[in-house]
Amino acid sequence: MNKKIEDKLTKQQCIDLLKNKFNEENRLPKKSDFSEYEVMMIKSHLGPWPRALEASGVKPERSDEYLARKKEKRERAKKRKSEYIANKKQEDKE
Repeated sequence: MNKKIEDKLTKQQCIDLLKNKFNEENRLPKKSDFSEYEVMMIKSHLGPWPRALEASGVKPERSDEYLARKKEKRERAKKRKSEYIANKKQEDKE
């Protein structure tokens, strides 16, 4: 699909598309609710789909608590991996 530069959606138009669909459907908009072109424009202006929903205000932003839990989980996984590698090296020496 070749769109002219004049046909490109603005950031505000993308936000409006998401808000309108949210109000019409009374649920979070899905990518399948839009054309490929609209999805491409929304993602180019607002980022990945979950962040686009947050940026448009139809989905609450992730809380600091959620981000902290996610960081702790990554740190635990990293620690387990390094312990595993250290144990593996110790076994190889024996």
